[in-house]
Amino acid sequence: MPSGFKNRSRLLIPVLLPLLIMIGAAVWGRDFGYHWDESKMVPLIRGTIRTGTFLSGWYRYPSMTYWLNLLGLLPYTVGVFLRGDADIAALQAYLIDVAGGDIFNLQVRTIFIIVSSLSVLWVYLLILLWKNRNWAEALLAASFLALSWEVGYHLRWIAPDAILMQFGALTIMFAFLAVQGEKSRYWVWASAVAAGLGMGTKYPGGLLLVPVLIAAYRVKNRHGWGLILEVVLAFLGAYLLSTPGTLLEMRVFLHDVTSEVTHYQAGHYGYSLSPVEHFRLMGVYFSQVVFSHYPLLALFIFSLSLVGTYVLFEESRQDALLLLSFPGLYVLFFGFQRVMIVRNLLVLIPFLAVLSARGWFFLWQQLKNRSLRSLWAAAIVGVLVVNALWLAHSADTIRKRGSGIFVREFIASVRKEPESQFFISDKLWREIVLLDEAPPPNTLNEFSEHVDMVALYASEGMEQPTDWPRNKPGLVTKIFGPWETNFDYYPTWAGDDRILVMPLEKAQELNLNVIRNHSNE
Repeated sequence: MPSGFKNRSRLLIPVLLPLLIMIGAAVWGRDFGYHWDESKMVPLIRGTIRTGTFLSGWYRYPSMTYWLNLLGLLPYTVGVFLRGDADIAALQAYLIDVAGGDIFNLQVRTIFIIVSSLSVLWVYLLILLWKNRNWAEALLAASFLALSWEVGYHLRWIAPDAILMQFGALTIMFAFLAVQGEKSRYWVWASAVAAGLGMGTKYPGGLLLVPVLIAAYRVKNRHGWGLILEVVLAFLGAYLLSTPGTLLEMRVFLHDVTSEVTHYQAGHYGYSLSPVEHFRLMGVYFSQVVFSHYPLLALFIFSLSLVGTYVLFEESRQDALLLLSFPGLYVLFFGFQRVMIVRNLLVLIPFLAVLSARGWFFLWQQLKNRSLRSLWAAAIVGVLVVNALWLAHSADTIRKRGSGIFVREFIASVRKEPESQFFISDKLWREIVLLDEAPPPNTLNEFSEHVDMVALYASEGMEQPTDWPRNKPGLVTKIFGPWETNFDYYPTWAGDDRILVMPLEKAQELNLNVIRNHSNE
């Protein structure tokens, strides 16, 4: 690393606060129930245990997630050998049993949480080692990323997206180290390896090679054009080491990759849309959702990223190209896909966090009055505190899943709005009665055109979960239930049911079952 970094290693201490908040909230809420991808991953692990062949045999995702799942078995395997009970058949049976258990699932989720959370550290180091930057700007960028609820709940999934986010941040950190001075060849190699592992996590991560090549081009005068070839070989080598099935099971690999490409071009249930709509909704997600559960706060932080982009171009167009080449190409690539699932966009959030921090500090520097500077600092601290509190609250709701607390919270909320008339769905009405709670006087279980609000469980809304509109922030007014995911973007969630509250007009517009069925009675 650049000279003098060892003397500044104490500056790593501040990043521990947002990092520990992020990991703590993710671990606290890791027992959130079912996730789709996990039903694909466990059989792959069991197959390896049975056959002893360390190939996933399934390549819709590259193999990095497969290796991380296998890593979860390491403590059990070592434990058996340390006890001297190393009979292969018994070990196989034991590990197959372990791999199907809930405890193993939670342990693997913890591995994914810890690996993914490293993105916060890479963002912090990127800015800390960037010329003319300081630890406060680094801490702000790290905090924007660490306290994002969108990052926080995705972090728990045994899925490739948050892992790719980590490799994206690591790649760009190494790339900036390469162009800034000492040992540039080694840093650009490291960047190429990180990019290759990114592709070995999720195929579109291959676009990370672009900033690596830009970095290699910028330092080629020191090492010659051969450096470009070295970078490409390091990238391919890292990818193939992480996903050896590309060559060793080529027929299966080509079939699975072709199927996934066709899938994203053909559409995926209600997540399908046109390119124009895809670009528009990505803009909504980045600007109003990514950085906070609260849209105005999210918009505020995103607006800072626009300022940061302008400042970055003014400071160094070369640095701007290095930082923004991957996000630009990645948005273009996904914008022309016919499927929008927001977890695909996680890898871009570290880049936005860096830009937002740059934007905030630029505006702070423009304020010459000490009082105004203090107010500006207090405002951003307040935003971060609100985000941290929401992160903790959402994790706490997951711990309460399966209890009657959400029904009671709904009843308390209704009592605070005596002027509004609520229509209550059949399932929710039964839940209220089972809790021995008296329905509030402003509630009805029979539909009437005079009601103002409709309350129901999500499972009652549509004939099939896939009928819910996707990627529509603000779809419902209130939600009571575990906040293990963002219902606006994952209404097909296969986990816990949740209470939804919305105006009658919105319920009628959505043609909800509970309205249609009661209207026909």
